[in-house]
Amino acid sequence: MEYKSFNERLIIKIKNALKEYEKRIYKPVAVIEIVKGFETKEHFRTPPENNCFKDISSGFIWGGEYSNIWIKTEYTVPESLEGKALYVREETGAREALLFSNNKPVGNFSRIGASFDGLQDNAILTKSAVSGERYELSLECDAWHYETGLSAYENLGHDTADDSEFKKVFKNITVNTRNESIFKAVADLRIALQAQANKTNEFLAARAGALLEEAFKSMILFPLGVSDEELCASCDEVIKILAPLFCGNKSDNNGFAAIIGHSHMDTAWLWPVDETIRKCARTYTNALRLMDFYPEYKFIQSSVLHTYWMEKYYPDIFAQIKQRIKEQRYEPNGAAWIECDCNITGGEYMIRQFLKGQNYLKEKFGYKADAFWLPDTFGYSASIPQIMKGCGLKYFYTTKLSWNEHNKFPYESFVWRGIDGSEVITHFNITHCEPNIERITEDIHALQNKQADMSRLIAFGYGDGGGGPTEIMVETARRVKEVDGIPKVDYRTISEFGKMLEEKKSKLPVFNGELYLELHRGTLTQMHDIKRNNRKAEQAIHNMELAAVITGNALDKKEYDGMVKCLLKNQFHDILPGTALKKVNEISVGETNELISAADKKTSEILSKEVLGDGITLLNPTSFEVKSAFHINSEFGIKGAKNQLVETVSGKKLTAVSGVELLGFEAKSFIKQNVFSAASPFLYDGKSLKTPFAFIEFDNDGYISSFIDRNSGRELRKENGNPLNCFYFGEDIAVYWDNWDIEYDQKFKMKPVKGLISRQVVSDGEVEMRIRQKFKISDKSDLVQDIIVYADSPRVDFETRLNWNDKHRLLKAGFDLDILATTAKHEIQFGYIERPTTENSITETAKFEVCNHKWTDISESRFGAAVLNDCKYGISVRESDIRLSLHRGGCRPDWSGDKGIHEFTYSLLPHGSFSVKEVVSEAYALNYGVCNFEGRFKRKAEAPIEISEDNIICETVKPAENEENAYVLRLYEAEKNKTKVKLTFPKSAKKVYLTDMLEEKISEIKLDNSSAELIFKPFEIITLKVFR
Repeated sequence: MEYKSFNERLIIKIKNALKEYEKRIYKPVAVIEIVKGFETKEHFRTPPENNCFKDISSGFIWGGEYSNIWIKTEYTVPESLEGKALYVREETGAREALLFSNNKPVGNFSRIGASFDGLQDNAILTKSAVSGERYELSLECDAWHYETGLSAYENLGHDTADDSEFKKVFKNITVNTRNESIFKAVADLRIALQAQANKTNEFLAARAGALLEEAFKSMILFPLGVSDEELCASCDEVIKILAPLFCGNKSDNNGFAAIIGHSHMDTAWLWPVDETIRKCARTYTNALRLMDFYPEYKFIQSSVLHTYWMEKYYPDIFAQIKQRIKEQRYEPNGAAWIECDCNITGGEYMIRQFLKGQNYLKEKFGYKADAFWLPDTFGYSASIPQIMKGCGLKYFYTTKLSWNEHNKFPYESFVWRGIDGSEVITHFNITHCEPNIERITEDIHALQNKQADMSRLIAFGYGDGGGGPTEIMVETARRVKEVDGIPKVDYRTISEFGKMLEEKKSKLPVFNGELYLELHRGTLTQMHDIKRNNRKAEQAIHNMELAAVITGNALDKKEYDGMVKCLLKNQFHDILPGTALKKVNEISVGETNELISAADKKTSEILSKEVLGDGITLLNPTSFEVKSAFHINSEFGIKGAKNQLVETVSGKKLTAVSGVELLGFEAKSFIKQNVFSAASPFLYDGKSLKTPFAFIEFDNDGYISSFIDRNSGRELRKENGNPLNCFYFGEDIAVYWDNWDIEYDQKFKMKPVKGLISRQVVSDGEVEMRIRQKFKISDKSDLVQDIIVYADSPRVDFETRLNWNDKHRLLKAGFDLDILATTAKHEIQFGYIERPTTENSITETAKFEVCNHKWTDISESRFGAAVLNDCKYGISVRESDIRLSLHRGGCRPDWSGDKGIHEFTYSLLPHGSFSVKEVVSEAYALNYGVCNFEGRFKRKAEAPIEISEDNIICETVKPAENEENAYVLRLYEAEKNKTKVKLTFPKSAKKVYLTDMLEEKISEIKLDNSSAELIFKPFEIITLKVFR
């Protein structure tokens, strides 16, 4: 064709004709309009008994929010269809449906992300029908539920929906044949059209254009009224003409696209967990069905929990998965129990994700994952490389950093180096796509570091209930593989692709530190109860495990395993960040409330077996020595100690105790006594407060206008700066992602709260003073806060009870400090990361809200201050102004705005030079406190370990996973300092082994008089298994 504009019109005509061809691919051979139906809100895993059903016919109205209908019918193959491929199509009105044939799942229907008309909504029944064969067909059909949306303005004023909005109409079930000539012609033409439009290879585009011109001559452009025979003849000629396009890819210079089928599956998000179980069943049924007919096809499934669901609820699917894993076609890689959040999840529970995941894969399939697959989490901690390596993982895959707001990440394949120096091969793969020419050429062409590597992993298929890859996608992959002039294409597992990159490791660039996502910063704060419960649940299980180890009382394995896995599930990357539906959040809070209660109860049960008589026993749950004040859940005091009765902001009565020393993990019994008032070391006149550690002045708004550290003589408040513990409140609206995003311009909305209602001393004694302040935050929200100062510690606690009723608002507490620091230390899993407090570049500026765990610190060489917290993760630090995010009221997809009563504590800690002893130990003390229980130990409990150096922390003491006579210790260096340490084990320790994080033995550690010396590299995690 000489003129381009004429050629463009020819292409348009072919595309228009294709739309009509697609409608002719499938032809009904049976239309079933009278069936049996059973409506229910219950989720059945197999078709219910027939006595539940009643006759329904076309036009039947069913449904309602969260409703389902089961439909049953029968079909017998007539003689005329012998040897034919048969397909089933449903017009039930369902959003998603699972097809059973003879009570076994065989097909998926989805109206999420249709491929193109006529090719997404037919499920394979058989590829070769047998005359007289009878099929009992059952469909589980889902009516769905209301989704409020994702942005602040979506469905404005429409937070719930009427049940009638989810009424559906049943029309029919059809059994269809497929016209293979039309199907193949359509598939070929789609590829040819993509090749003709290709912008990276003009020779391929020209070749495809010429073939399309030739095919145009034989195409029937207006097939309406044309017989099947005539249309098939035309299609056969088109297939023949286009065949030279699929002659094989002979070029090795255009890069390589590794492809694999995949369906990203959120464990919960805009639907509850129970719905995800069904989504998994539908999706994996589809993947397995395609494997029956396409021997080259491979599929990657992450999230071990999803596989466990198939074992528990859908054993037929699980059996097929097991067989395909054996054939190395179904790859259960990814390693983690679920695709967890990586910012908020505690270090030990990052490890437990892999521990539980890898153990399950090994037990069920004899398989060990070598990759961490995490496409959709909102940022990646710099501790991950070390944790991955310790769990046997070498390759990390994600896609999320392509969502960055401001700075494009410079690599697609690189070596990621963590805070301790551990390295893993990392690749930014592609998901949610088709494996077509456009996708493949664009993704390879877009590679930024082609001199190091010219390959890309493309995981194709629809996610979240879309069913994964469709049959046309697999057909597309077959054809694209044979097109010359584009990158080479072939199936690879993610393990195989990782090995390919590993061979090129010396050429790959190295990236140090966290993979910070410049987006979704609000997820560090949204949904307070979920985040608080996560922190408290991790600690509750920690205490239960410690109690079991020091007493030698075994935990019930099933109950214990269930507790851990419940927490792991609730660390999913849309549950823990607070970005799911209201129903999901309510279920999560309910589950973790029960978990915390059950773990606390079990701890008490374990310890109560070891006590007798009157008295009180204290258990230090950390490896640090306790020297300063703590609170016990009792109205009695401890003989020989300083005691003071206090009442918290929530009305709970406790005893504050000081003057008691407890070694790390020590359990010690005391005589209890009544608490008597004693002289106070504090002086307060209504505005000025003198403590043994500070001179504090309050202003008329309830904030700290002056804070002089008595040890150094330094004023903490910055000159002309804002007061300390100043509340900032303002409107918080995101452009797109409501519960996800705090945006840079939000800071312009923040104003100091001027709402002090009252201030009074509510407790003043020999251990502590509590000054209670009440604030009106807005017309709708208020808070009560106890400012707690101690007689034996410079730490100042701010114990807070917030009554929140605001939507689209953010609340922060600020500390504008007189400290010169261009970086701040923020605790992450098993260590800390230093981030800039300056805005010297757009990269620095983009980190205006970041993650911390228990503390953030800014320091000069000999003086600093830290802000500690017991459940808050979002924080901003600009120069020396630290602002801890306390609460936010996003309303999509959870429309509640996180209203309610919320309790939390944060602290200000002035100190000398930064150290674990000065800062980190205090953060652990704030979070873990001291456990107490009634009675005295019958025998002295052995501490599981003693540590000579205070920068080495024992994070975990737990029963060994697979040995009843052993326990596991997880230690790490927390100060970024290579350290030689003496570890002393109890006399009952017979042998000690160095293990990996999966508790597999590496080498025996020789003991000398129950002790051994080890060297920890900076931030190194070491796991030991102790046999008794």
